[in-house]
Amino acid sequence: MENINIIDTLCIPAKYFLIIITTYLVFNFIFQFFFNKKNKIKDIKIGTLFLLLLLILGWTSIISFFCNIKQNYITWLLFAIPILYILYKKFIVFTKKI
Repeated sequence: MENINIIDTLCIPAKYFLIIITTYLVFNFIFQFFFNKKNKIKDIKIGTLFLLLLLILGWTSIISFFCNIKQNYITWLLFAIPILYILYKKFIVFTKKI
């Protein structure tokens, strides 16, 4: 029986997206657990984590689909949209506290 690794079947942008988003979420949960006193990680429900996992896997499969049909510009655009959104939320929105 052959061992098929799903990660090896993904194209480069999909792998990068999966690695970057997973790393971001792990560090975000660690930061919330240790440094955020009012919203502990216990407050996050299992359903929310499951939905987040489905969104990440769905977005990764969409990126992989466009990569497989050789649409490189669309693939890299789909790669950049969530990452740019996270950067916008972290560095622009949260620094405007008035």
